[in-house]
Amino acid sequence: MPIHRTFARIFTRTAIANLLAICCWAQKPAQTQIAVSPLPSGIPDSATRYSMLLMGNLAGQQAVWTAPDGSLHIFFHTKIAAGDRKSPA
Repeated sequence: MPIHRTFARIFTRTAIANLLAICCWAQKPAQTQIAVSPLPSGIPDSATRYSMLLMGNLAGQQAVWTAPDGSLHIFFHTKIAAGDRKSPA
């Protein structure tokens, strides 16, 4: 195969790959962070804590712990943005 055809194929494939990469990057939505208030101070340090993510953004938190009397406690809170307003779920 002649060198100019090989070069043309490589150049074309590279150009298409770069164009696809630019298009994918341009389509990435802006990252917006929804404000989630911190967990209450009454949750013990021994609690297992979880974070809930929506589209890579912190959307809620959960804490799970066992009280000295053996009862299981689960605390979960979140904020979900609906348009331009925020409402607790």
